[in-house]
Amino acid sequence: MKNKLFPNGRIHASEEQDLDYSNGYLALSVSPFDKNFDKEVEKGVLSHCHEFIRKGFLPISSCEGHFTKKHYMPFYIMIAIGGKNRLDRINDIINKTSKIPGIHYKIAEQQANVKGDIRVNYSLEKEQEYAELNRLFMRNHQEYTYLWIGLFKDDRNWKQNFVRRIMFNRCKKMLLKSIEEFDYDAAED
Repeated sequence: MKNKLFPNGRIHASEEQDLDYSNGYLALSVSPFDKNFDKEVEKGVLSHCHEFIRKGFLPISSCEGHFTKKHYMPFYIMIAIGGKNRLDRINDIINKTSKIPGIHYKIAEQQANVKGDIRVNYSLEKEQEYAELNRLFMRNHQEYTYLWIGLFKDDRNWKQNFVRRIMFNRCKKMLLKSIEEFDYDAAED
C-alpha cells in the first residue's frame, strides 16, 4: 500500500493521522489497475470512484469527508480528464450534477505536487505530470484537465453546516446516481 489506513479512518501517506493541507498532509495517487486500489481509497467515497472509473474517468484523489473540531476536510473526488473532448465532458458533469445541494467544483490544468513519494513545493512540468498520469492509468493523452467535485466545501457558514448535517448522505447518493447516469465509457482522443 502506498498510503496508510490510520485509526481515525483516514487514508493518506502523511506521517501523522491528523495532518491536513496546512501542516504536511500528503496523499499519493494510485492506479485503479493496482491490485490494492480498494484499500487505498476511503470506504465512504469508493463507490463513487468505482463508478467514475467504469465511465472512463480517472480519479486521482478523493476523501470521504472528515468533519471534526480538529479538521474540516470535505467529501471530494478529483478526476483527471484526458482527450480532445475533455472540456465538453467537464461541462456535462457540471450540468448533470449542479442541482445537488452543497456541490462545488474546481477546474485546473495542473495539480501534481508529488514527485515519486515526496511532496514538492513547485508544480511539475506539464509533460512530466501528464506522463505520470498516462503511466498510472495506461493511457496516452497529450493533455489533461482536472475536475475537483466536492460536497459542502465550507463549514463556516451556519446554513451550509446545517444543510450538510441533514443532507450529507442524501447528497452523496444523489452524486453517485448522477455518475451512474453519465453516458460515457471512454475518452475521445
